[in-house]
Amino acid sequence: MQNQSRIFKLLLLVCTFSLAFSTQSSAQLPVPSEPEKTFQNWTMIGESRTLIDVYYRVLQCGNKTQVHFFVFNENTMDQTAKFSIDLMDGNGAKVMTKTYNIAAKKLTMYKALCGGTDEVLNSLKVDLPEGVDPAKVTAKITFQP
Repeated sequence: MQNQSRIFKLLLLVCTFSLAFSTQSSAQLPVPSEPEKTFQNWTMIGESRTLIDVYYRVLQCGNKTQVHFFVFNENTMDQTAKFSIDLMDGNGAKVMTKTYNIAAKKLTMYKALCGGTDEVLNSLKVDLPEGVDPAKVTAKITFQP
């Protein structure tokens, strides 16, 4: 009976320390992968002659309003996706231009996430300047050869 009591106390101690460490580490987690609020869901901007599809969405990640891009190389060959995207406000005024040159593997999707550490995926998101209505942002793409 004494051994069972010691084992129970030891298990209780281990569980207490595990809970304490997991609570402490969760306080330092990065921004989650899922958005807190979506202003505009995925909208196709365009498709190149070489079968590169590009989409965008506008959302809230943590305390930032961002535009995320999704690039899909639906070609059966690796290729470089070269394009520029103009973001416009609700009045059609250009807010910013973002240029991309991505080494896209065949039949591969590249999707920006709120959190994450992948350099290519992080390049597919931009912070929207303050004062721009995220529900009215539009995008225009220009593919380069």
